[in-house]
Amino acid sequence: MFRTFFVGIILSASLAFAPAWAQTTGQIAGPLIAGATAIKGTVHGTRTDIQLCDIDSGLLLDLTTGPTAPSDSNGAFAAQLIYPLVPGQHVRLELPPSAPTTGTEPCSAMPGATLLGVPVAVIDPGGWGRSRVTFMTGAVITNDNSFQAQSLSQASLFVDFTAEKNWVGGGVNADCGSVAHPDCTWRRRLLVNSYFQTRLASAPETQQATPASSDNLSVFIGSRKAALVEGGVYLPLLTSKWIWQNAPQALFVAPIGKAGFLTPTDSSGTTQPVNPEQFSKYYAWGARLGHFALPLDTNEAPALIDHLDVTIGRFANLEDLVPVDAVAGMTRPVREFRLAIEGVLQIPGTPLVAGFSANIGQSLAHTTRIQTANDDLRFFFGVKADLSKLLSKLPQF
Repeated sequence: MFRTFFVGIILSASLAFAPAWAQTTGQIAGPLIAGATAIKGTVHGTRTDIQLCDIDSGLLLDLTTGPTAPSDSNGAFAAQLIYPLVPGQHVRLELPPSAPTTGTEPCSAMPGATLLGVPVAVIDPGGWGRSRVTFMTGAVITNDNSFQAQSLSQASLFVDFTAEKNWVGGGVNADCGSVAHPDCTWRRRLLVNSYFQTRLASAPETQQATPASSDNLSVFIGSRKAALVEGGVYLPLLTSKWIWQNAPQALFVAPIGKAGFLTPTDSSGTTQPVNPEQFSKYYAWGARLGHFALPLDTNEAPALIDHLDVTIGRFANLEDLVPVDAVAGMTRPVREFRLAIEGVLQIPGTPLVAGFSANIGQSLAHTTRIQTANDDLRFFFGVKADLSKLLSKLPQF
């Protein structure tokens, strides 16, 4: 009789509490790719609504349907995110709490919430770790033709490849923007970066008319199609940080040094360059102000979004003329210091970029010159893409 009574109590309790302990299973269908805005998976149980939790920050991912997304009769769900996934995130499926919460608890600690499956990491299949390669193309408008757009034969287009290496990483910790640390915490603020750049574009050049056509002492700035190769090193110091579209961002200031050369790829027509060398070398140093998109993964390089370089240096393609023999009219080119300013701004949420470059002559040395090379100003507009993200979208063979 006692055995029958004991079995009855167990059966009654199991029926009473069946909804609470009934087995509910679910899992996110991986892999999760950086930049994606959809997460799919399955959930099986008595409840159909699901939510997605960022394990590192403890925050719910923002969905287009609100805090939760429904599953269909077969238990499948397809949640649409408002903001794309970021490399380094760890996402886990969760059943929402049955009772309202204060909104101050991490999603994994909400009373009544149930974590399902295992966390799935967001990966970047086209990523190259601490290296990044970007591609940029567009049109250049220069002041030597009154800022009028040139035809294709006059090299108004430019193509740019830049490979950047982050030698000393840093940024913010993985819990950036979390309930515990809404303002993020620094992991490291001083970074070390280098870059290698190749560009095909119209480049400024000090030119003079040929003796057959005009006075060869008349010096002016012209443009010629040229190939540029440049390398540089800069040391970013992160100064401020914020969260935008679930991704940490930071401003930085950095000392920078750069050097390179450019070589013309077309003839100068009725003019001749002041510097007849085939390779025009240059070097400059100064400061860079910029904007990084910071990674959550410690093995990933930050992405350079915008920057402004203010440097001073010597440029072989922009030389002045000084007299050698005033009676005979003989001259020679000299390379004076010049101020170079370059800025690139990416339109938020798009691959579109706009920028400018200016090269301004400086009279730091009291040298008698026949004519100083004019200042050069040019604007460019185009598109910019991270090659790793483009490669990640290609079919896997």
